[in-house]
Amino acid sequence: MIRYIRPNPPSDFAAASAAALSALEAHVHTCGGTLGKEKLPFDGEFWRNHTPAFMRAQHSKCGYCEQSISNRTRDLEHYAPKAAVTRLPSDGVRAEGEGGKAVGSAPQLVCRPGYWWLAYSWDNWLVACKDCNQTWKLNLFPLEGDPDAGDPALVLHEAAPLLLHPLEEPDPEEHLQFGPGGSIQPRENSKRGCATIRTCGLDRTSLCESRMATMANASMHITLVREARKEQAPDTIGLLLAKLMDDSRPRVQFAGVTRSLVRDQLDGTSRLEMAEAATALCRLARKECVANQLAGWSGALDALRSLGMDHVPFHDVVRKVIRRHLGFDWERITSAPAPAGP
Repeated sequence: MIRYIRPNPPSDFAAASAAALSALEAHVHTCGGTLGKEKLPFDGEFWRNHTPAFMRAQHSKCGYCEQSISNRTRDLEHYAPKAAVTRLPSDGVRAEGEGGKAVGSAPQLVCRPGYWWLAYSWDNWLVACKDCNQTWKLNLFPLEGDPDAGDPALVLHEAAPLLLHPLEEPDPEEHLQFGPGGSIQPRENSKRGCATIRTCGLDRTSLCESRMATMANASMHITLVREARKEQAPDTIGLLLAKLMDDSRPRVQFAGVTRSLVRDQLDGTSRLEMAEAATALCRLARKECVANQLAGWSGALDALRSLGMDHVPFHDVVRKVIRRHLGFDWERITSAPAPAGP
């Protein structure tokens, strides 16, 4: 799970959302004592029309588990559930059963309906895979203090959510980390990390197995970086770090796994090491460009592009080195077209 940048709503969204909420509000006020005993008339088409914007923002990945999703395997998920709010017992345990179903402790009802007034809220939406949304999370919404059942408005205002949100602070990477076999654990016993793992089934067997290839690839490159450090080979270090940073891009499936392993296992990366690696790559880029006559494009330049991306630690150092040694700004690196294939 990583953090993404929330997309901007269209210019007419505020008015359309207010109108949809007003219609729902009118129905709620007519329910009286029957509120919670009947289904509210949510307009699902309203939020489904905005799904493409969130798919683009999240690079067609589930906001919770980071698996790649398609139009057939995704839902526009309501972070705070609209129809009802449930919770798991504090000592409850769930596991993945036959056919990928969640088995074990049954969720307990906190209140019905749920956060209906957020049904059309742009800030309450994200895209999630059907497994995370329909099999595991459902109406679960863990809250600080484990509040008693009651008025959902009071629950919302009196208890802070524990579930991490991929489009809001805090950064999920501060609360989750990955281990052997594709496993996932709360970082430093984070309460929010633990609640998110339990709620979305991020430790389910099939998901852990899916993360194993990414974990093995990242571990291999981290080992090679350590060996290159012993040999004091900054150009090799730069190429290897570039590969790790490339696999950490938001668009890459399970980028959070690579980021976590780099953070936890590749200690010692500093501004100086990044500067030396970028300098060595700049020298290599010059040689490659002359040899291949690629007019400003080479394998080394591609590596520099990876090291200079926004999510990379000390990317500002890399960009300064590029300007100093190659004589052009970061924008020229990012806009340069790739050479034609053979």
